[in-house]
Amino acid sequence: MRPGKNNHLLLIFLILCTAPCFCGKKVPADDSFCSVGSEEFNSILDYWYSMFQKEHRIKAPPHTPFGNGAGVLALREGRCDMAALTVPLTDAQIDSIVKRDGVPPSAIPVAVEALAVIVPVHSDISIMRQEEIASVFEKGPGNYRIERATSQIQDVYGINSASDRYRWFKEAALQGRNYTDRIHELPGPLTLVDSVANSRAGIGYARPAEMTDRVKAVVIDTGKEKILLNAQSASAGKYPYVRFYYIYVSSVNNQGMRKTTLDFLEMTLSPDGQKILPDLGLFALSEQDRLRSLERIARLRMTQ
Repeated sequence: MRPGKNNHLLLIFLILCTAPCFCGKKVPADDSFCSVGSEEFNSILDYWYSMFQKEHRIKAPPHTPFGNGAGVLALREGRCDMAALTVPLTDAQIDSIVKRDGVPPSAIPVAVEALAVIVPVHSDISIMRQEEIASVFEKGPGNYRIERATSQIQDVYGINSASDRYRWFKEAALQGRNYTDRIHELPGPLTLVDSVANSRAGIGYARPAEMTDRVKAVVIDTGKEKILLNAQSASAGKYPYVRFYYIYVSSVNNQGMRKTTLDFLEMTLSPDGQKILPDLGLFALSEQDRLRSLERIARLRMTQ
């Protein structure tokens, strides 16, 4: 093995060992708690931890943003209270936790994310069928004209392939099929929005909070109805490109699920906890989904 590779592995080991919930450390026995998972949770959990600490004397370490897979691993091995994930667990991941706990973990939806399909504000494209969107991102520009418009898509923009958003939009809009090799992969959402705005006839995707007045969201024609992305259509799940953000916790009475963790989860689902989400680019849960999540927490309290 080359010395450079040894150094690289050592660096990874040191990074993991300085993060909470790793290097074989079980969750602490005091009232502190930790979360591991997607980097998309960074700002959300920062806000929620700050709110929670105003009411509780706790030691809340920063969220450890090593990705969804790391969150699953930490939860499975009892090294964190919460796995903060932007995707639901797979059957195989659930089975691996059942082998340890005897029961599956509890999934608590805490927020809704949605992506708008965007075009330049001057474009005459205002409505697109889902099939048209899929074809543009799968086959590339210049293949056909969008119905109800004279403009032709000339540039297709997307987030770089290493990002969670890249994989999510691929699954949601293309049903897992590959993107066109003519897509312009960009490093971040703000760059993507600027690129679409500066294009003659570009298309891309972004959170509503990332959009500027130089781009507009396309209305999605599902074949049954035409849906504009807003708080109502996103929270109700009517808009096609939405997903829950989940916090997973153990369903058994062990160190991985203490009263403080459940108190924190209840706070995230309170009106004040949900109210901050639009400022962070997300949407609050519908009232039905919020109450359903609170019911799951109430059932978890019965195991304490």
